This record gives sequence, C-alpha cells and structure tokens, in this order.
Amino acid sequence: MNGEALLQQQAQAFLAQLAQQNDRLIGALLVSPDGLLVAHHLTASTEVDKIAAMTAALHALGKEIGATLALGNAQTLQVHCESGETYMMNAGNYTLAIISRVELQQAVLEETAQQAAVALAKGEVFAPAITFSEDSTEHDFSLRKI
Repeated sequence: MNGEALLQQQAQAFLAQLAQQNDRLIGALLVSPDGLLVAHHLTASTEVDKIAAMTAALHALGKEIGATLALGNAQTLQVHCESGETYMMNAGNYTLAIISRVELQQAVLEETAQQAAVALAKGEVFAPAITFSEDSTEHDFSLRKI
C-alpha cells in the first residue's frame, strides 16, 4: 500500500471514530489543498465532494485574507450557522473540517487535530476521544496512541 492510500485509510478510520464519539458531532473530513477529498465521515446524503471543494476554497480565502492584511497564515476558520458550526483548520498539508451541532473548545480541538493529521501522515494511528459535560458547557478532546 502506497503512502497516500495508507494516509487515506488511516484518516478514514480516525474521522469515523471522531464523528462517532458523540451525537453532537455531525461529521468530519480531510481535504487536500486543491479540494480533493482525502477521507470523510459524513452521511450518505451529503454532497461530500462539494463540501470538500468549498472547504478548500474557504481555507484558501482565509489564507489570502491573512496574507493581504499582513496577519500571517490563517490557522482556523469557523462558519457559525443557526443549528451548528464548521471548524476548518490546518492539518499538515491538508485541511481538517469538523462539523458540530454545538460549540467545541476550539484551541484544544485545533491543536489535537493538527497533531492527528501529522501523525496520520507519518503512519501513526490514534483514537480520538471527545467527552461533553452533562450540560454541554465543558468539552474535552484528546488522542490516545493505539
């Protein structure tokens, strides 16, 4: 199995575990800079290729805004909607998008997601763990090496 196929297989397993941790998470996807889908865990009715292309485009726009305003490279983008949010973040050479019905702790999620993407690229396998407090005010996101 070549490196890209291995990354795709491991990313697919990781994203499935991530999305299945809690029913508040709608799904997740890993996208290449040119908008190609690497892996995802979203419902079958979702237009995954369209979401992947939009994710890459938004991330590229964020980077361009940061560069134009001399603010540096965009690290994270958020889209707040009426019933959920999408977090898009740098994940090595990729963009990781996590779609949620509730707000997640962005700093913890971003750091962990970036570590996970780098680990996936190196062929390391991690299992994600997300826990929510009963009142949904506290969140914890962590990785454990398998």
